[in-house]
Amino acid sequence: MTVLRRQLGVFVPGEVDVVECDYSARLGDGEAITSAARTLTVISGADPAPGNVLSGAAQVQGPLVRQMLAPSVAGTTYLLTILATTSNGRTLPGVCVVPVRNP
Repeated sequence: MTVLRRQLGVFVPGEVDVVECDYSARLGDGEAITSAARTLTVISGADPAPGNVLSGAAQVQGPLVRQMLAPSVAGTTYLLTILATTSNGRTLPGVCVVPVRNP
């Protein structure tokens, strides 16, 4: 199984931005993303409530899945995992590393 991996630029505490995973290269002819689920975990640092970084639900827009993030704990690195389900019943994983540092 191929996992879509993406290293993001550094977020600063209080920044709110959208993270985007592009699945276009992984979709077959006529295949579309029908839904997406996401989780966020801490891979370094300490955040007692990492779920608060997720702002709203993941949004599917064509071959893209977008998730708004609002990290607030400097020195923490998160792993955002997005599982996109397709019209052919496939589940395509994508992961993004989200570092948060003081400016």
